Amino acid sequence: MSLVSYALKNRAVILVLILMISIGGFLSYGKIGRLEDPQFTIKQAVIVTQYPGATAEEVEMEITDPLETAIQQLKQLHEVRSISRAVNSSVSAEVCDKFCHTSCIPKTCVILNLFLFRNRLPRNPLRRLEKSA
Repeated sequence: MSLVSYALKNRAVILVLILMISIGGFLSYGKIGRLEDPQFTIKQAVIVTQYPGATAEEVEMEITDPLETAIQQLKQLHEVRSISRAVNSSVSAEVCDKFCHTSCIPKTCVILNLFLFRNRLPRNPLRRLEKSA
């Protein structure tokens, strides 16, 4: 007797078997340890700034260049890319695949560098708009 013909003749047995396997799978899924799930770290950061009323050159000189300098102080840095446009800039930083764990966590380093960089930003960029109007 083939498996298909047995399954067609004994539907109740097959349904009970499917139900038992489904319940067993559901219970097993609930007991899976969470440490088996791999951890992953996002190794890129994008910093977008706005400087209302400024030209692309002003944005680059006053915002983008100092921001790049602050970010490039990270030891684990792989690459920094930036785009300066009129009114805004975007700086993208990428951390190396492997970095020394004895130093600070890259995210913490980026936040700390940006906090220290904050004092070098132009104080009131909206004043530029008021003067031009």
